[in-house]
Amino acid sequence: MPDRSVGLIGVTLVIVAIRAIESRDGMTVDLTPLPSDLLAGISSRIVNEVKGINRPAYDITSKTPSIIERE
Repeated sequence: MPDRSVGLIGVTLVIVAIRAIESRDGMTVDLTPLPSDLLAGISSRIVNEVKGINRPAYDITSKTPSIIERE
């Protein structure tokens, strides 16, 4: 079940998270920063082209590979 939040009365906002990572050995993960203009473009395309998704989020949390694989 996706995370949801409410922005307007009666409107449910569906969230999708974007996380850019880099792994050299499959065991360690580093965050790969993305430029703000690239994030703006990704966000715009998601909102305009993916039905049902209306709130992209940029996830900068570090997580272990097992959690990344599960997602």
